[in-house]
Amino acid sequence: MGKFSIVEFEDGIKLVPILWIFNDNKKCYWPNYTKQEEINQAIFNEEHPDSKWLSYNVLRKFGTADTYANGVRKLKLAEQFSNIVTSGKDDTEKKLYRRAKRRYCYISDSEEESSINDKDEITCKKISLLPTLSTN
Repeated sequence: MGKFSIVEFEDGIKLVPILWIFNDNKKCYWPNYTKQEEINQAIFNEEHPDSKWLSYNVLRKFGTADTYANGVRKLKLAEQFSNIVTSGKDDTEKKLYRRAKRRYCYISDSEEESSINDKDEITCKKISLLPTLSTN
């Protein structure tokens, strides 16, 4: 099992030490430092959670990493390939529409006009492949 975990919070995806995660991977402690450098250092050093730290809900767990460097690499992949921003509708709610099949009509060279009886009567006309040149 890895030392670090890539998790999704309401405000984005973060790399956190596993010892910050509790309550069956549903909650995570987060340091109340003001500078990002201090937060990154706390993650890198795997600081033990302080009683002043806040806890946040974990929406999703993407994976684990054995080292901080692998965790950062996996974090970038998770940010790149995750579907965090949605259009408001779940993909399963979208209606699927069936596309009508195109009807083809094949005509031999000797016929000028042919008709096919289907639901509707379709009339196919012979189309010349080369345009006729007019001579002046």
